[in-house]
Amino acid sequence: MLKNKFRFRYIIIISLICALAVAVIGEGIISAERVVNLPDDSVRLLSDGSYAISAEGYSVEGENFYASSIDPQLIFDDINTEVNYIYIDFASIVLPRMTIQAFTTNENLHFTAENSSAVFTTSYTSDYVILKVDAGQCEDLRLDLDGNFTLDDIVVSASQITMQTKLFSNFSFLAAFVLFAGIAFALICFMYFMFYSNSKHSLQMSEKLFVLGCLVFYSMWIFTSPYYCPDETMRFDVSEFLFENGRLPVGREAAHPVWGFSYALLPTMLCNLLDYIPMKLMSLFSTNGFALLLSARMISVVSAAATVYFMLKASKLIFKKPFYMIPVCVVAAIPQFAFLSGYVNNDMLALLGISIILYTWTLVLKEDWSFMSCFMLCVGMSICALSYYNSYTWVLMSMLFYLVSYFSKHKKDFRGFTKYTAFIVIVTLAMISYIFLRHLVLYKDLLGFNISHEYGETYGQGNYKPSLRATPQNKGYSIWYMLFDMHWLKISFQSFVGVFGGMSVFLRGSVYRFYALLFAVAFLGAFIGALAFIAKKKKITLLKAVYVFCILACMTGALGLSIYYSYFDDFQPQGRYCYPGLPALAMLVGFGIYSLCSRLKKEHQYAIVAGLCAVLFAIDIDALLTVLY
Repeated sequence: MLKNKFRFRYIIIISLICALAVAVIGEGIISAERVVNLPDDSVRLLSDGSYAISAEGYSVEGENFYASSIDPQLIFDDINTEVNYIYIDFASIVLPRMTIQAFTTNENLHFTAENSSAVFTTSYTSDYVILKVDAGQCEDLRLDLDGNFTLDDIVVSASQITMQTKLFSNFSFLAAFVLFAGIAFALICFMYFMFYSNSKHSLQMSEKLFVLGCLVFYSMWIFTSPYYCPDETMRFDVSEFLFENGRLPVGREAAHPVWGFSYALLPTMLCNLLDYIPMKLMSLFSTNGFALLLSARMISVVSAAATVYFMLKASKLIFKKPFYMIPVCVVAAIPQFAFLSGYVNNDMLALLGISIILYTWTLVLKEDWSFMSCFMLCVGMSICALSYYNSYTWVLMSMLFYLVSYFSKHKKDFRGFTKYTAFIVIVTLAMISYIFLRHLVLYKDLLGFNISHEYGETYGQGNYKPSLRATPQNKGYSIWYMLFDMHWLKISFQSFVGVFGGMSVFLRGSVYRFYALLFAVAFLGAFIGALAFIAKKKKITLLKAVYVFCILACMTGALGLSIYYSYFDDFQPQGRYCYPGLPALAMLVGFGIYSLCSRLKKEHQYAIVAGLCAVLFAIDIDALLTVLY
């Protein structure tokens, strides 16, 4: 026992030293910034103020340009200079696949396809573009930018314009603390769970390799999104601002030019804080816009693999071999889960927090509360609190489960209850208080709903203002009409299984039918299992009843919140909004399959489970290929 304690202290000390070294080197000694290297003959067309600009086909509001026709044009007359390179400096990042075409004229010639000097399509996210046009002496310049954007400046030059990495010292205490805390926590968890934990609940080597394989598979998904996925633009704006400035945005900083608000107005910014760590590490090698985006996406990858890890540990406590792999594979192999692991979002972090909470509940169900289980509950609830509001059902149910589970095991032990309760409250508040107190001080709005609505209403463009959203409620439709006539249920189910890109890339119809059949069979099995339990007149303990109730409440709660949001706030039938119920659904599917197959011979059980898991991952791999090709 003493030897194990010494080893754990050794792990903590080494992890803290390594994290401190990385934080000091990464933030205090060397930082990197990508800056433009402008030649002496450069001409600034916007910031100089002496060149006339005509924005045809754009609606202009300050520095914001919104395309209002199919052929928008920026025209600069009488620049009269040699143009071989054009540098476009955007005030915010531009989407990949944005087409930019440059036209130059001389001696009063018209802008035609013949004198188009360059056609450029962005291949990754960036806040600048450099065009090599080799136009020579130029009288007028026209730029066709396909889309909406915000401009800082446009620079032309006869000499080459390049980007260079500038190293500098720019110490930020918040940034250094985020680096230190994030890396230390990750190292301690990794070293403890992979090498130190040898209890009866630890994973076997084959199971650890399974989790590692999932990590590698999810890493492939970060390369399959050449365009932004749902909400990633606005999420990454906040991460990029933190990376560039060493602090979180305030007010309209990092606000979306169309929606009028930023996700920094909500306290659910855990993914942005964590994105800073891989982005900072990547900046030591490259500050390419796409490279930074890929590094930020790794937070979702790691969160997905960690979710699989905790689902595996929870499932092993509930189900016998081989059935414990069914809930794990339902979570790990459903295509939308893999897609969520491949881009910057809060959904995956919320699922990580939920899986930690589920494992803690299950561990307490089988054993008892301890300071370690209390700490794990604190971590899970804190992740949920700082990631996504639709995961708050798990936080509420955790309070109920803790209360019932403690007194069902300890009866009138109020002293122990007070001790553990104080520990949970203090640790949880320590983890989440900074972000929420920051919002109270800045906006007098704890959850950020009012301030984000106010900014959207004030600065949002046109019909993007919250008050002008055409919600089913505003149109006078019933919830029943929304669910069926507006195909909310169908679209939500499809996107729960897997719809990629901007809700535009669908899987084969047979995939959706397979999952519908799987869930239907599992629900039938769960119903039969429940009836069989009642028929045998078996008694169920209060703790087990509350455990089942909490899981079912979290599953139905996620569905209910998604319906509420689409009906009253913004009609978005996206299955990912129901994903806080995925771990609970997976456990229900596992119970249903177990109920149907538990009486079969052992070899038949293994064959069924192995076949089902193989089919699930085959579908997932096919989904990856669908996105790639």
